[in-house]
Amino acid sequence: MTKQTKSTVVTIADNDNSAALLALLRTTVPLDKAAVPVITSPQVPDNYADVKTGIRRMGERLSDPARGDARRTSIDDVCQEVTELLANAAGKGMPFDKLADALEYDRAMKQYRSQQQDYLRRSNAKAVELAGTVQEWVADIAAVLQMKAQVGLEVLQEAADAPNKPSLHWLSTCISVNT
Repeated sequence: MTKQTKSTVVTIADNDNSAALLALLRTTVPLDKAAVPVITSPQVPDNYADVKTGIRRMGERLSDPARGDARRTSIDDVCQEVTELLANAAGKGMPFDKLADALEYDRAMKQYRSQQQDYLRRSNAKAVELAGTVQEWVADIAAVLQMKAQVGLEVLQEAADAPNKPSLHWLSTCISVNT
């Protein structure tokens, strides 16, 4: 059996104090986002899948254990083996004329993903920094409310309005919001 509950969502617009506190927060803490770079995904070239399949087959051929037993290391033997490998791939339909496009696409896609990761790291670092700053700000507000409870509103207002304390202007705004 499940119990139906009615949830109530209070938005900032519903509460004047919340709206005033948010406005104060925005003047105190810059809530700007990390700049979003313009990143465009590269277009997949024609026959890309065929080229990658051919490269995969060549890789399987090169990593075949039977090949390792008969492997020779002289330049002539290696050149002959590479030539046989390429001829075999061409015979199986690998479109070598599209190889350059496929390799360029792979390079562009790697750069594209790197740009995405860079943005995500910067955006995450900015969000963590802002969260810490907002937490400090909320702690300051909580401290003001505790001071208000201890010394009274009049003493706190007098301290906030003192001409030798211009850095406490935000305190005066906070007091007026929370009264």
